[in-house]
Amino acid sequence: MLYTAFILGLVGSLHCVGMCGPLTLLLPTDTSSKARFLAGRLLYNLGRISTYALLGIFIGFMGEQVAVFVSQKWVSIGFGILIIIGLLVYRFFNKSLRFVYLNSKLNNWVSSLFGKAGKRPFFVSQYTFGLVNGLLPCGMVYAALAGAFLQVQVWEGGVYMLLFGLGTLPLMLLASLGFGFVRNNRFFSFKYVVPISYSIIAILLIFRGISGDIPSLYTQTDSSFITHCQQLFLSAK
Repeated sequence: MLYTAFILGLVGSLHCVGMCGPLTLLLPTDTSSKARFLAGRLLYNLGRISTYALLGIFIGFMGEQVAVFVSQKWVSIGFGILIIIGLLVYRFFNKSLRFVYLNSKLNNWVSSLFGKAGKRPFFVSQYTFGLVNGLLPCGMVYAALAGAFLQVQVWEGGVYMLLFGLGTLPLMLLASLGFGFVRNNRFFSFKYVVPISYSIIAILLIFRGISGDIPSLYTQTDSSFITHCQQLFLSAK
């Protein structure tokens, strides 16, 4: 399932450019040389991807703990159903949720971090700006984190989000380099990217749970524990 992270990032980058592309206009600019400018923008995107990977490790750890006690089949089905419910809630309560979203404490906190990042040296500010950018509330990131949660091990959660970040890199790099046609693309409606992506993920999660083709950490742990007990029993005899 790891490969789906890159695809999700690649498709989701259409949404990312529409939502976060204008933020790149706030990035500190140094045009003394093209190489320095390009390096700065690469560091900015590396910062974003670093935050995604760290979030993936954290959410992967949580998923690993849950997998010890709960079958991932039911977790997968449950996540799929919750995503569908979330889409329906967003559809019918769009305005109120958007109001809460725009006025959330998280947005205010992240905005203050943007101001602090801009006061640092050029290369440090680029990377720091990217780190902070990765913390912005984003539907596509939430979708990717749902996938990272269902990975069997902690490192897989980190790799899942790393691949998601790499999927967003091509378009986001172009947007950060100032390619206006990317940020101002009118040939694709960004508002449909999130619901379509979420719907596909929900269907995949439910199908994954029903099919039962899920490597379970609980099963692996339980199997090794039983084998160990059998060896102890035989040695005692």
